[in-house]
Amino acid sequence: MSNSTFVQLLKNEETKMKNLISRIFVGAICATLAVFLFVASPGNVLAATYTVTTQTGDVKNGGTNADVFINISGKDGNETGAIELDNSSNNFERGEPDIFSISGDDVGEITGVEMSIDGSNAWYVEDVTVEKNNSGLTYRFECDLWMSSNSNEGEQKHDCPLVGSQAQSTQTLFTFPLEVQVPFEIQVKINRK
Repeated sequence: MSNSTFVQLLKNEETKMKNLISRIFVGAICATLAVFLFVASPGNVLAATYTVTTQTGDVKNGGTNADVFINISGKDGNETGAIELDNSSNNFERGEPDIFSISGDDVGEITGVEMSIDGSNAWYVEDVTVEKNNSGLTYRFECDLWMSSNSNEGEQKHDCPLVGSQAQSTQTLFTFPLEVQVPFEIQVKINRK
């Protein structure tokens, strides 16, 4: 086999390899897009992570050892359901903020929070802030009330009104390259007899 024939054979194999890698890459993008479209379809619930900050009032006996829950609701009526806020044994101390990272159903644009308490130990909650992670959106809800399972001490459940929201001006959903270049090197050993 002559050198020019051999070089042409290598070029043909290189072209075949590039085409194969490109097809594999495009196939992976199509499969990923299909999964994304399925999960984002109506009726298919996405999971979301939220950062919730509660501010306990700086009032006498304002703290609590009771179990506290949050239910986040969205514009289209979606809800996370009641999720317990618990990250240590010293949550909800007088005058202190507490920060929680929770996971729940993605409710879309957040429009409300319902706070609830399970325990007779009353709690004075000033406000609650919810950030939907990676969205750039932060929502503040004003409560300013006593909560307790004992109706003589406060409300067991309360819908806190939205004070305002702050959003980033842009959001990147996903990116992908428009051109794929796959560099590779082939080493060929030729044994001449």
